[in-house]
Amino acid sequence: MNKKIDIELLAEKYLAGSLTAEETDYLNALINTDKSFSKQFAQLLVIHGQMVDLLSEEEGKGDRLVPLKTQKQTSKKPYSFWLAVAACVTLLLSFVINFNLQESRKAGGVIAEISATDYAVWGECTLPTAKGSQLSTGKLELKEGLATLRFISGAEVILDGAVSIELLSAMSLKLEEGLLVSDIPESAHGFTIVTPGAKAIDHGTRFLTKVSKGGGTTVMDVLEGEVELVDDRTKESRFFNGGEGASISVKKDGFAKRTHKRGEFSLAESSASDTGVTKFVSISTADPGGRDATVIRGDFDFHHDPSLVMIKNTNDQFSRKGYLGFDCSALNLEDAKSVELIMNFVYSGYGAAALSKTSTFSVWGILSDDLDTWKQGRIPWATAPANIDDAGILDTEFARRLGEFSVPRGRHNSEYRFKSEDLLSLIQKDKNKFLTLAIVCDDFHAGSDFVYSMIGGLEKSGKAPSLNFAF
Repeated sequence: MNKKIDIELLAEKYLAGSLTAEETDYLNALINTDKSFSKQFAQLLVIHGQMVDLLSEEEGKGDRLVPLKTQKQTSKKPYSFWLAVAACVTLLLSFVINFNLQESRKAGGVIAEISATDYAVWGECTLPTAKGSQLSTGKLELKEGLATLRFISGAEVILDGAVSIELLSAMSLKLEEGLLVSDIPESAHGFTIVTPGAKAIDHGTRFLTKVSKGGGTTVMDVLEGEVELVDDRTKESRFFNGGEGASISVKKDGFAKRTHKRGEFSLAESSASDTGVTKFVSISTADPGGRDATVIRGDFDFHHDPSLVMIKNTNDQFSRKGYLGFDCSALNLEDAKSVELIMNFVYSGYGAAALSKTSTFSVWGILSDDLDTWKQGRIPWATAPANIDDAGILDTEFARRLGEFSVPRGRHNSEYRFKSEDLLSLIQKDKNKFLTLAIVCDDFHAGSDFVYSMIGGLEKSGKAPSLNFAF
């Protein structure tokens, strides 16, 4: 498709008053997303006016509509005159485009499309959710994964599940809960993200916006460019540049300013009433004192990779459980406010992924310090901490089930997070400050089913299982 030719044809139909609604939307999208198309369209309108003037002088037929041509025309007017006319036409064109966008919104027209999805799991939506779907005003709820929306204004927004939004126009949306990343080109300057307590108005930039669960706090961090943040309660407005940000609470007036290192940021919630700075510390099984292991029923060596922690629930020799060990001795655990377990699952190559299903995994905490002496890599099935001859459970006398998480069918290369108050409580009560966790699969599998695997401490990618603490 040659978009330059499309502009010529659409401009001719525009002057003839014969544009369809779909063609109007397409023309608006082209002009708003590329300055060269906007300039080409303005030049075509100027050339058309020039030709009409010439014919009027020569034949007295000034009302005749002349087909558009892109070649140069002769004119008695100086070049500077036509530059001035072009500038006026561009301003008029901007007004017409904005008017058309407004009319499109009133008529429920297309204002955006879903240009990409990555493992998207949708919730309750009033709009279509398939990749390539054309979107009007309405609501979207993304429970998991990523979804990229491209607006006809040129703005691009990536939804980072779980997130709930409402599309308001080609230049605005409402973020009700969750996180999104906005990339705003020059054509969409002024793009606005409305939240329960604030408005983030773009001035040509990339930035992140997060609304806490329940809508109590809005957090914004600027990656590049400049963003204006407005407090809805006080109507106070401030500007923030790359590396800066702020948070606003619906319960308190005013801003709490934030800073982050370029390329590394945290969208932890805060408010203007915060008196301390939240500190984040991460430890992994690859750190000194840490370790991880796989136990296999029968202690067979086949289908075992020491760089991976493997898990599978069967009644035969294919059963596997994973163990994770974290040395917390350098931390003041009593001051920890929360902790989150992060695991990076990968495709193991063992078993048939096509035979797998969505599976639930449980996280267990080992209660006795006497069971923390296990070795890195492989532990015998009979002596693994709190292990019993059942692939889906541990001995409840020596281990406590802390909670569960799910791995969807087909999503075997992804990061999974687990967080619970029981996990933090267990860590804070641990006397020797060495934490042993076990990961087991709750769902029974046939012997040929997929082997679930996560990156272990011996793998050099830096994605070993980790505990992320907030103090």
